[in-house]
Amino acid sequence: MMVTLVSTDACGVCGYIRTAFMFPTMRVNKRSMRSHGTHLALGFGRCRECGAVTGAPPSTRWLLDPKSAAEVEAYRLKLWPELAGELAA
Repeated sequence: MMVTLVSTDACGVCGYIRTAFMFPTMRVNKRSMRSHGTHLALGFGRCRECGAVTGAPPSTRWLLDPKSAAEVEAYRLKLWPELAGELAA
């Protein structure tokens, strides 16, 4: 399943909130996901506010965007209906 991951970080110079995207193919398991193969990533790059190039932070946290999270949850509910109470929480 192809999903969209989003990460945000503040520019090290001006504090502007920058966004990066990654589009990996994930194998969705009952309670985890694993990426495999190659993926497309659009990094932080140049700050839109001040123009500084500060690069990605050393520990970037990637989160599913809301649309991808809904797709993953629907897929898990289809395969494992017993997770209905766990996923809603």
